[in-house]
Amino acid sequence: MHMTETSLPDIVAHRGNAADFPENTLPAIESALQLGIRHVEFDIQLTADAKPVLFHDQELKRTTGRPGKIMDLPWQAARRTPAHEPKRFGDRYERVTIPSLEQAVALLQDWPEAFAFVEIKKESVHSFGIQRVIGTVLPLIAGVHKRCAIISFEAEVFQATPPDLARGLVLRGYDDQRREEVQALEPDFVFVNFRRLPDKGALWPGRWRWCVYDIPDPDRGLALHQRGARLIETAAVRNYADDPRFAERHR
Repeated sequence: MHMTETSLPDIVAHRGNAADFPENTLPAIESALQLGIRHVEFDIQLTADAKPVLFHDQELKRTTGRPGKIMDLPWQAARRTPAHEPKRFGDRYERVTIPSLEQAVALLQDWPEAFAFVEIKKESVHSFGIQRVIGTVLPLIAGVHKRCAIISFEAEVFQATPPDLARGLVLRGYDDQRREEVQALEPDFVFVNFRRLPDKGALWPGRWRWCVYDIPDPDRGLALHQRGARLIETAAVRNYADDPRFAERHR
């Protein structure tokens, strides 16, 4: 793993450079890497024929402008479906399509310093079952498995992922119940939305690395780093890449 103890947090590109490009697309991921960000996060859903693709929602509408669900779409149709977020970008990226996990892995292989957080979404787990999802995803990341972590809101994904892979939990809240779960499972990473956190105080101590999201403001990111966040996740990666305090990190 590439995380080190420094005075600065490591920055994670949330669905790639999703401020400037459609989320969960190859141009978004590559842009973040070109900006010097070395940690990326993307979401995995399965198509109708169980092909892992980079996609966040169950519904197609928000990112493709089309009706239907991603798990009802076969891969041969998905690969031709624009993922251009028309409400945000209009037709600017209409040639950008839904990418497969295999394509994302091929991109990572061109960036040997990159580390990827691969988030398994609950809709595909519920539709296909945990064993099929994990059994489909893990072989595809085998070539870069030392530079990947499987993360999910679902504890069953964590439990089904072999412990020789890095694993992480994404929390729906920050309370005593979640703290007990984290302490029992001892993940490598714990992700939480900054809005779930109290205004002050150190984050729960443990063997895991905290990643707090989604923080466009570097000042807020640095403040959370002081509270224990080793990683800061943001879609607005350019804000950090252009910040002089992070200049050395992102050269």
